[in-house]
Parts: sequence; C-alpha cells; structure tokens
Amino acid sequence: MTFLATINAKEYALIASDRMEVAGIGPFSICVSKEVTKIVSTGIGLMTGTGYVKLLDNVKVAVSNAEISHTEQIIAIIKDNCSIIRGETSYPLTDNEDLINRTAWLFTYFTHQNENNLIRVALYCPNVATEHLGLVEDFKCYAFFPSDSTEKLRESTMATLNAQVVWPNNLNNIENTLSINSSLILKLMKNVSQSSSMVTESCDIGLVFLNGDMMLARNVSIQSPKISFESINS
Repeated sequence: MTFLATINAKEYALIASDRMEVAGIGPFSICVSKEVTKIVSTGIGLMTGTGYVKLLDNVKVAVSNAEISHTEQIIAIIKDNCSIIRGETSYPLTDNEDLINRTAWLFTYFTHQNENNLIRVALYCPNVATEHLGLVEDFKCYAFFPSDSTEKLRESTMATLNAQVVWPNNLNNIENTLSINSSLILKLMKNVSQSSSMVTESCDIGLVFLNGDMMLARNVSIQSPKISFESINS
C-alpha cells in the first residue's frame, strides 16, 4: 500500500505518490524498493494506484503500451488484469480476491463539455464499484492511505490538506498555487512517512493542464531545494 494524494484545481490536476514498493511476507510487509515511479501517462492524463504490486505493474505496462482515448479502455485493462490474477494459482483464491479488493487506481483525464476542455480526476475501486468511476469534484482533494495508517493520521492529514490547499482565482495565479500546493504535498508526504513503514518521504508529483500539457517532478521531498517539473507529453 502507498500514500496517494490529489488536488483538483480545475485549471490543473495534481496527483502525487510516494516511491516505496513493499512485498507481503506472511503477516509482514517488507520494503522492496524506495525508488519506484508509480505515476504513468495514459495519453489522456496521468495514472497511479495503490495495492497489489503485481496487478498494479501489469496494468501500468498494459496502459503504457495501449493507445488510450477513453476511460472505458482503462477500466477494461484493469478488469482484464484482475481476471488474470484471479486465474493464477500462486495464491489461494481467497488471498487473490483480498489482494485485488485492496487495489485501487487514481487517474486524471481530459474531456469536453460545451466545447470547453475539462480535466477530471477519477477513482476506480473494484471493491466499491466495478462499472463506474468515482470523481473528485472541482476544488476538492482526496487521498489514499497505507494500510498501517491510523484513523487519527488520516483525519489529520485530510484536515491539513483541505485547510491549506490554495485554489487559482483572481488573486492567486496558477504558478503561485502550484508552488504552494506542491510544498503542501511534500509536507504531508513527510508526515505520513514518519507514521507509516510503507511510505517514503520522497515522492513523484504529476500535473495535467487544460491545454493538454503533462508534467512530472520525480523523487522530490520537503528536503529538495527546488521542485523541477519536466514535460512528459508523448
């Protein structure tokens, strides 16, 4: 499990993920790597996930190799790979189902309404709904937490995120809000990493803008002197 956070600022969408990968050994979770890039481009936005690493990796590869034009294709890829995992014999059926049910995806995508470009932030959690996406509304935030996080940590993190996020408006331009909100994410990532053995302080932050630009800052933390975003448009 990992820590994911998103901010839907309407003018842009931000998603962030820590960089740790863990493996389950019986009842224990063992760190495999602290250098994993979990955010990928789908062609219509950015995507990340939390849960069963093998399933997440399979979906990530399939999405990266596909020509995605609609979210239904992403859901179909997720469903196909869930079926593949269910059919494997390396785990008992009940264990497979539990691993799948604890896996969820967070992604952004572009759409149009009344000839206007829009950015959507979507959640896909098969254990909640297998056919429909959940949406993070404009000017809203959301986060997925690692399984070892406490209710107190989740509540305090979301309270801080909602209280300190800054939205673009007449007084706050996009560049200023990006700087403030990116710094806020890094602060929250550090706080969660100090309480969870499954989360790194360093993270990746992905951005999508209404004009179709997509950018990623890799391996940044609250210790970073500067957050540098690079274009990942294909």
